[in-house]
Amino acid sequence: EMALQGLFVDPLADNVLLEVSPHMVKLMERSFPNITVLPRHARETEEMLKQADAQRPLGDLFDLFFRPEDLVPSGYLKTDLSLAHHLRARYLEGTEAGTRLIGISWQSRKRIAKRSFTAPIEQWGAVLSLSTDEAIWGRQPVRFVSLQYGDVTDDVETARRLFGVRILSDPEVDPLKDLDAAAAQVMAMDGVLSVANATVALAHALG
Repeated sequence: EMALQGLFVDPLADNVLLEVSPHMVKLMERSFPNITVLPRHARETEEMLKQADAQRPLGDLFDLFFRPEDLVPSGYLKTDLSLAHHLRARYLEGTEAGTRLIGISWQSRKRIAKRSFTAPIEQWGAVLSLSTDEAIWGRQPVRFVSLQYGDVTDDVETARRLFGVRILSDPEVDPLKDLDAAAAQVMAMDGVLSVANATVALAHALG
């Protein structure tokens, strides 16, 4: 859904109504101020959609207006920069000067199991060991931050036990409830490593 919203960088028409999941409304309103963003399943949303002259799923617009030779839009979502700066400062507390924040995500949980992707945290040893690899980071230390949605308590403990690496997990940021805060968290990172899931789409959309 986030990838398709890049079509609204240049609005296709006046008086556009965009229906999205409620946890996306705040982020979409900031990113597309000239579009009316509506929370899905809300009564007022249904009433406004009944008055629309035409309705199309976002996927249809992609087929109609995106050509294979076009570059996939990037940088079209506008996050809360003050929150991003706040999170970055908090995540860097107690670290050495020049520490880089690398966000990681290792699961994609979909309703259809066969469409889910998982790289078990037990297999992340080679990546997590890079936190002290000068060939990769120079002399700048690294702190890993979980961008994984859902309960990651067991995985964080597994990474500490197996690899001696602390993955910072912020319980105040829940992408499933508030995508605006999740976007600010991604923006606070210096880099993102992830399996194919919403984290990748969000990082791309933020540029």
